[in-house]
Amino acid sequence: IRAGGRGYGEEGNFYTDPEFKTWADECEFLDIPFGVYFLEEALNSEEIDEEIEFMQKFLKENKYKNNILPIALDIEQHDGGRAEDYWDERAILVSELIQKMESKDMKVIVYSNAKLAGEFLSTVPTKFWLAYYLDSVTKIPTYWYSEIEDQEATQNEELMSKMIGWQFTDFGVGRVVNRQVDVSLIYKDFYK
Repeated sequence: IRAGGRGYGEEGNFYTDPEFKTWADECEFLDIPFGVYFLEEALNSEEIDEEIEFMQKFLKENKYKNNILPIALDIEQHDGGRAEDYWDERAILVSELIQKMESKDMKVIVYSNAKLAGEFLSTVPTKFWLAYYLDSVTKIPTYWYSEIEDQEATQNEELMSKMIGWQFTDFGVGRVVNRQVDVSLIYKDFYK
């Protein structure tokens, strides 16, 4: 569930998602395990520390018994994103962020676009949940992302060895999931 993050633009102000409580309360009511994700846009070590402090405060103020999955750091290209000129350095900054979070007992994964992750983030020491959307999805795939031969990121063995989730659509799945929502396949063993 999106919790918040660092906003776009030079200021990089923090925000929380106004819908978070609604979705988290629903998961609690239905007894569904969930995790949170934060949009990450730190440009240096000082901002990394600020992001960790923001996440810790948010989690302390929003305690849920079913919030048991790792924190996902959303690291993508965004129109107007403040970190757009830092892609060559992103792996170093994200690795530092993860190391600091894990030293504070915060479990972490990275959510990103498969192409960007393959090009810039594969050396980051964590598991990955990657987005690569299929055209016209009418059924849930019976294969894994790494089997798509025309995808450059699938040739990145380091990245593929760390991949635990594949978001294959943002438009639902025909009659199976008949709403315009993101749908992912996840390795069950990762969450045991």
